[in-house]
Amino acid sequence: MTGTLEGTIRHPLGARIGGVTGWQGGGILRRCLTRTTITAPEPVGNGGIIGGPQSGSAVVESSVSLSTGGNANRISGWDVLGISSSAYELETSDSQSNRKEENADRIFPVTEQEVMEKTFYTDTLGWSEEIWEFDRLTEGGLPELR
Repeated sequence: MTGTLEGTIRHPLGARIGGVTGWQGGGILRRCLTRTTITAPEPVGNGGIIGGPQSGSAVVESSVSLSTGGNANRISGWDVLGISSSAYELETSDSQSNRKEENADRIFPVTEQEVMEKTFYTDTLGWSEEIWEFDRLTEGGLPELR
């Protein structure tokens, strides 16, 4: 997902903006890539990959958020990434980091340079060249589904 997302609702649970989904009530998001610019009145409930939920544990695996926006979080709008694994957030994003001491073995920073390298996707994230096209990386683009 690439683009711009705008939330206009002021609510204690946030505007529920996410690069893939505003709410993930169950299941696993795997091999996702987002580069969105998020604007919202409050940071809570807004994330580069998922907006919510506000409780439970969302599962994000082998994914990367290159999303930005001061009133958003880099991956999830809530601190619910307890069982996620191999989730990466752009270290230079102006969004709030989801990386904490207790999840630092599952949520990692990624640099602008690393996301331009095919090996980040194939070796680090385990993405398949049969599914993903990586030719646009040399032009500053992103991987695309075949």
